[in-house]
Amino acid sequence: MATWMNVGRSAWRAVVTLAMLAAAAEAAEPIAYGKVDAATFEQAVTAYRNDPTYLVNNMSLLRALTPEQLIQAIERLDLSHYSYLYPVVIKGSAVAGLAGQSVDRVSVMVVRGDRMQPIPFQIDEMDEKGWVFLPEVSPNKVQGRYGVVDPVDEIVFMYRDTGYEPYDATRHGAVEGRILKELAFEHDGKQRYAYLVEGDARRNPADYVSFDAKTGISNNTYFQFRTNPANFLDFQDFRANVGPRQDKRVLDAIYGELETGVFTAWPKLRFNTMDNIRPELIFAKDGVVRTTGLLKLRIIVAGIPVFNILSQVTIYDQGITLPVSIQIPGGEVLTRVLNQPRFILALDFNDIQGGRVNAAGSRDPDGYAIVDGKLSELERTAAISHDKNWLWMDSRLGWDVFARFDIPPGWPEDLRLLYEDDPKATTPWEDFPGATPRIGVDARGFPVGKLDISLTAILWFPDTVGPGGPRRFAEEMRSPPTWTAREVSAAKVAATN
Repeated sequence: MATWMNVGRSAWRAVVTLAMLAAAAEAAEPIAYGKVDAATFEQAVTAYRNDPTYLVNNMSLLRALTPEQLIQAIERLDLSHYSYLYPVVIKGSAVAGLAGQSVDRVSVMVVRGDRMQPIPFQIDEMDEKGWVFLPEVSPNKVQGRYGVVDPVDEIVFMYRDTGYEPYDATRHGAVEGRILKELAFEHDGKQRYAYLVEGDARRNPADYVSFDAKTGISNNTYFQFRTNPANFLDFQDFRANVGPRQDKRVLDAIYGELETGVFTAWPKLRFNTMDNIRPELIFAKDGVVRTTGLLKLRIIVAGIPVFNILSQVTIYDQGITLPVSIQIPGGEVLTRVLNQPRFILALDFNDIQGGRVNAAGSRDPDGYAIVDGKLSELERTAAISHDKNWLWMDSRLGWDVFARFDIPPGWPEDLRLLYEDDPKATTPWEDFPGATPRIGVDARGFPVGKLDISLTAILWFPDTVGPGGPRRFAEEMRSPPTWTAREVSAAKVAATN
């Protein structure tokens, strides 16, 4: 009894301390940027170690942190800057005992602050095509049974929310229901833990992402944006929630264009995402860890919609995954008459003067060039390929952009880096003139026999790629945290029964 009283008092003290810190943060005047003193910062780091959702519940504090303080906070959580933003995605088939459970009865819990507590998570049920099933609008049938975790379904949570130590009921308190499995993670030689639990009704109310398809407005932990509801890639506002210039609109647009001659190089036919390829977001499933939207790409010729293509987009609190898949009916015939076809996908930024940029195929992938309105030797010679497929920009404003383009082998015949650093390089689709900078991929030459444009752009917005630079960040993307599902020993759960 004395042991349980001590555990109860310890857990209660932790809860009261966190509640007092959160109440004080909400009651106090918002802290101005850069004015988080050393004592407040230390309290916040301690609170964040004990409560995985402390920062998202105290956004005014997050906005006030300097880039140096945010770097320090992340590293004191024993995380790299990639593992901090990494979403864990686990298939129902990967954990024995998970498939067949009711979706409503499964949760994810961790040990933080000397107690077992729930963390934000979601279960996405998949359809027969492998997309997230959206009951109202999905064009495909749900795979398996709706409301039940099937082998193809996905449970999603943030790696940064996992715990530092394994669960022990005598120290960390009981769970309601039962523990299905312990997930033991390893990354960079460090271990972390999470628990799949069945029958515990507790849920963490924190919400990392929010997106409304009708208004085009997304409010996430680390960035916010507004797009044209009729054209998802037309970013009418995009701002960071961290760093010294949170009032600055930084991303002008994500732009795609298909250009080709027919039989001869001229005249050119052009289809682009601001004119006759309209990616309309017709529905979004707004989860707490990721939002999945259904995109309808309307192909328009001479003002008349010719056909539609469906795809999905995923939004995280520090990233966007954007698949581009254009499969044109009769395309195998078109490929025989196309002359010098070209497809580009580019990110157009607004006035990132002094920013640092580099690409995987540059002569010095550990170095960088400066965004200054003129091309340096490194910028002129930088390249991208199917294997060396990342781009990086450090805005010097407290956040980075790391883009990776996953392109299937054999397409295109010639893949190039698209990079411009020229304030005078204007286009008709910009709100802010100039390429300051404009970066992306330039794909030329399509194999004869199939007109199938297929690539995935993965955009991460870390606070920094970390001391190892963009190459190390890319290596972590290829080797994310690993995990093993295992039973929790009877001794550790004895007190829960």
